[in-house]
Amino acid sequence: MRIFIGIGLSTKTKENLYELQRNWLRFVSKKNPTLFDNFHLTLQFIGEVSERELNKIADKLEESLADVSSFSIKIGDVGSFIRGSSEVIWAGVTDGKEKLKHLHRRIIEALEQTDVVFRKQRFTPHITLAREVIFDDQVRQLPLINEIESVKTITIYRSHRPNGQLTYTPIYDFILL
Repeated sequence: MRIFIGIGLSTKTKENLYELQRNWLRFVSKKNPTLFDNFHLTLQFIGEVSERELNKIADKLEESLADVSSFSIKIGDVGSFIRGSSEVIWAGVTDGKEKLKHLHRRIIEALEQTDVVFRKQRFTPHITLAREVIFDDQVRQLPLINEIESVKTITIYRSHRPNGQLTYTPIYDFILL
């Protein structure tokens, strides 16, 4: 199964992200928007794992996250970056980045104690709003976001496509102090 570790978002934050996404996507000719239920903040993508590897990851994360306290982040930035011939639109974290980076390091250290193969990448906390975006040539007056989100749970998600639709299903939750 294909997995990643991330932070789920409150319904209120998802609603605000959805509205932001709708406004931004008015100015595009092509898009692949993130579904409402799939809004999240990825801490570490892992990829394909066996059931045995998944259990090892869960055990190590449970150990590693046992003394981590909950905290808040502010989502207050929006931007895009080029990927191939299109762009990815994202909402970024403006406050709480250092806590997220510390959490990311703890997760990497836990994963390194398993035999699971994963790729380390530079960690830039963000929430993907849409992929495969091609903007129109119009001048954009694009809205921003200013949302506070409490980080109380870290989740291992399964990424799969039932009926051809990308879906992120929570498998394990780790409650922070």
